[in-house]
Amino acid sequence: MKMRLIYKMMISFMLIIVLGGLVIALTINFSTSRSFKTMVNESDIAYAEELAIVFSLYYQETGRWEGVESLIRLPSQMGMQGTNTTRRSRPSGQNSGMVFSDHMMGRGQFRTLPVVLTSPSGNVLFSSIDISGVDFSEKSGIPVFGNNNSVIGVIYAGSMIGSELLPIQNAFLSSVKEAILWASIAVIGATFLIVYFLVKNITTPVIALHKASDRIAKGDLEVRVNINRQDELGELAAGFNSMTESLQKAENWKRQIIADSAHELRTPVSLIQGHLEMMLEGVYPINRDGIKTIFDETLLLTSLISELQELSSVEAGQTTLIMEKVALS
Repeated sequence: MKMRLIYKMMISFMLIIVLGGLVIALTINFSTSRSFKTMVNESDIAYAEELAIVFSLYYQETGRWEGVESLIRLPSQMGMQGTNTTRRSRPSGQNSGMVFSDHMMGRGQFRTLPVVLTSPSGNVLFSSIDISGVDFSEKSGIPVFGNNNSVIGVIYAGSMIGSELLPIQNAFLSSVKEAILWASIAVIGATFLIVYFLVKNITTPVIALHKASDRIAKGDLEVRVNINRQDELGELAAGFNSMTESLQKAENWKRQIIADSAHELRTPVSLIQGHLEMMLEGVYPINRDGIKTIFDETLLLTSLISELQELSSVEAGQTTLIMEKVALS
């Protein structure tokens, strides 16, 4: 099946653009996901480090872990706290007088993170989520130090517990991926339009040259292409017009040669025919002089025919020229 050049070029360009867009989109998507998960993990570690300080102070003052969950703000509590920069938080049943700032308690998104507290040996002391089947002996947490810098517990928060992201984090990551997808589609669409006009700009002169060549094949040597460009296509159009002009001049020259040859041949043929008619009718006597006149005309006719044959050989490239040096004197 014959396919036009514009379609071939469009398909080729679009394949390259789509493949390039997919590679870029996938690369950005992978890089964004990895960077976001790294950022979330670092944020969770920072939150766990803050909690480690809070839990350490709590244990040093109370000497036990019961009631430690009161130090973690739950989503239902956040709406009642307003924008106070400090808040007095006391363990249930204790009058410790400890003051924990909002920074230490983990302001913003970190306050909703799941938290797990284990003993140094890995026994779970407190968990804000269901952790069935989770082996903390293979995970790395933030140690909680007691007196004499001894480790009294280990804290895990957010992504430190498992590889799963929170729903809000997954929603954010999905929105980023969706933005990348739509941006890629928009870029591919805009590139398609640019490629279309670029390919059309290239193929339009080619189509004009093709139509002009068809007219030349049908004998129209006066056709010219009007392509004013300063590139290879412009040079091709100029060469095409020059070739057409040369063909037209050659055709005119051949017609002139045929006309001149016919004129030159007509004179001796007419003389021979006239003399023979006069002799046949008895006007001219059939003698040596009359026959010599006819013979001279046949010699002229033979010379003209020989010159035409030589000209034909030169035009066909069958004539071999012997080049010699000759003294001008």
